[in-house]
Amino acid sequence: MELCKLKEEAHKICQPTCVGYLSAYDACSKRIEKLVDDEKANCLGQYLEYIQCLDKCNYKMVVLV
Repeated sequence: MELCKLKEEAHKICQPTCVGYLSAYDACSKRIEKLVDDEKANCLGQYLEYIQCLDKCNYKMVVLV
């Protein structure tokens, strides 16, 4: 299996583990949609927490197996 497909599958498997972070990111996205004039408004922190959760789970699945 090529690496990209392996990562894609790992993300699908890890998604339920990180659903809380994804929900926080989605909620933030909805909040800042209303702040179109505020250039500083973003959800980078929530996004990075979600990606970090996926990466930790993927690491456990791919490297430690």
